[in-house]
Amino acid sequence: MMRRLMVTAGAAGAAVAGWKVFVRVQGDSEVEFAAAELSDVAMAHGVLHGHIRLVNRGRQLSTLRRVEGRIVQGPPGRVLVTLQGSSPHQRGWWVSNLLKPTESCVAEVEIELQEPATAPVVIELDAEDIGRGLAVHRTARIRVPVPAVIG
Repeated sequence: MMRRLMVTAGAAGAAVAGWKVFVRVQGDSEVEFAAAELSDVAMAHGVLHGHIRLVNRGRQLSTLRRVEGRIVQGPPGRVLVTLQGSSPHQRGWWVSNLLKPTESCVAEVEIELQEPATAPVVIELDAEDIGRGLAVHRTARIRVPVPAVIG
């Protein structure tokens, strides 16, 4: 009985080690945020809207499972991230998508502020990327310039 348990544990260990070597040799997905600042930022009714591109810079297919965010610097509020062009389009709902190497997608980011922002807001975005390895969380701090209010 003990011998069978040791053989099973050894086989499982060898399988895990073999998979890690395979992933290292073949490469994996690597989703990154393409900029350090949101683009096309606009404000309406206390909500900041902007876009950011995510790119698979790895060597394998990626499943971008979800992107979530939170405010790191600035007034309190919440961050909603939606895949641009998703159907049906629901604010804050990320639809999993596949990205081949070098392909990209655009995230629509909405920041609902409880108080007016007078200085740039900083948010942290977390992209959950599933490639050949297990789920990897890639985080980035993104600067959100506050547009000038006219009037």
